[in-house]
Amino acid sequence: MSVLWISAGTTHAALPRDCDDNSIIKCGATSAAELSERFNENKTNDLPAIYSSYGISAADIANASTIAKMGEVRKDGTIVVDGQVVATGAMSIGRQDIFSGSSQKKIGDKVFYETAPAGSFMRDSIAAHVFFNKDGEFKAAILTSCGNPVTGHPPKKPPVPVPVPQYECTILSARTIKLEDRHYAFDLTYVAEKGAVLQSVDYDFGDKQTATNLTPAGAKTIEHKYAKAGSYTTVATLHFKIPGSATVVDKKCAVGVTPTQIQEMCPQNPSVPKGDARCVTPVHELPKTGPMDMIGTGVGLSSILVAGYYWFMSRKDLIAASMNE
Repeated sequence: MSVLWISAGTTHAALPRDCDDNSIIKCGATSAAELSERFNENKTNDLPAIYSSYGISAADIANASTIAKMGEVRKDGTIVVDGQVVATGAMSIGRQDIFSGSSQKKIGDKVFYETAPAGSFMRDSIAAHVFFNKDGEFKAAILTSCGNPVTGHPPKKPPVPVPVPQYECTILSARTIKLEDRHYAFDLTYVAEKGAVLQSVDYDFGDKQTATNLTPAGAKTIEHKYAKAGSYTTVATLHFKIPGSATVVDKKCAVGVTPTQIQEMCPQNPSVPKGDARCVTPVHELPKTGPMDMIGTGVGLSSILVAGYYWFMSRKDLIAASMNE
């Protein structure tokens, strides 16, 4: 393999060129513009077929200045761009079977020979035009010194962490609306994140009364009246749909309430309960009729009668005097 050192212009320092018969492009192409020019010349009449077999299209070659990056293929089989390994296990082809360990590769009606850099490189590394796919992964490279295409294996990307669904019943709380009616409100809070979805909620109030298949919005606050006093446990069962699971997962919350029997108070005497011995209808008192009361009453009546008699007589005399006149 002959080597000719020339200047690659202002973009690159001096790059080697291989101008032997093993080169896919004799003397290579050290710039994107030259690569496009040599590809269009296609002096060997096989360049489109060769590069296409490595996933490099004519459009890729024409736009190499914007879509390809300058990197290097190393003798250890790594392909490096900007100091980062973009592929490993490099293999390149040539036109001649001159290297130990090479294997045949047929492209169209021609046979080429594929070899690892460890068996074909005389230098530790060779500059290359490196092409990437739309996802930014290594696709193929073309050695600047000879135009030989290179394949390799992009490093495996770390698996994208799958978010772990979060779902739980945070708390079920109870508050009294009207104590004498044993009327309560139950407030529900829950978590449904990272793909988990609350589908419905069932309530069991502990007194054989239930409310089922409530929507998440309708289940956040619910009211219930207990018919009798006692101790009850209200349970909320939350039904969650989990990504990737064919079944629905249930989570439960519970809270206890103790509605009491409210004592009805006495209407006539609100300070004592109804049914208490002190809760009686008050009796209105009759006028007192004792002996002294009777005497006092008689004296009073007599005085009224006497006064009335004298008043009547004075009026009678007044009237008679007026008539005589």
